[in-house]
Amino acid sequence: MSVDELVDSLFNHDGEYSKVEEAWLSQIKEYFNLGGSITKRTSRNGWQLIHIAALNGLDRVVEWLIENGADVNAQDKQGCTPLLLAFDLDIDGAIQSGKEINFSHTKKLIDLGADQSIENNDGESLESTASAYGKKVYLIYKEELG
Repeated sequence: MSVDELVDSLFNHDGEYSKVEEAWLSQIKEYFNLGGSITKRTSRNGWQLIHIAALNGLDRVVEWLIENGADVNAQDKQGCTPLLLAFDLDIDGAIQSGKEINFSHTKKLIDLGADQSIENNDGESLESTASAYGKKVYLIYKEELG
């Protein structure tokens, strides 16, 4: 199975969030045990499995991937790290649901060793991304992560 086939199959799960995360973890472990590479990049955007897990808020999957050799600071074709993707997820998720921003996925990646200073190819960092969302988000960012 190629990494692209694995990624396609991961997105074919429906149901309760915790069950989806468990299904992803199970499939990724099986892929790994069959000799699949944790660091292989997808052909579409250069993401590794850790990017996809971070973008989807799958903290247990992210942790397992790092424990098994994934680079917490891996950059995709645009220079985005899993941390930048999780940061955007935390902000967008809160805005879309009308809840307060808590940066839970971002904090998890930082706890796992993610480097907050890495910028993408456009020079965007956590701080500049927070600033782009406006003063309220920027102040929350500074208080919780800055």
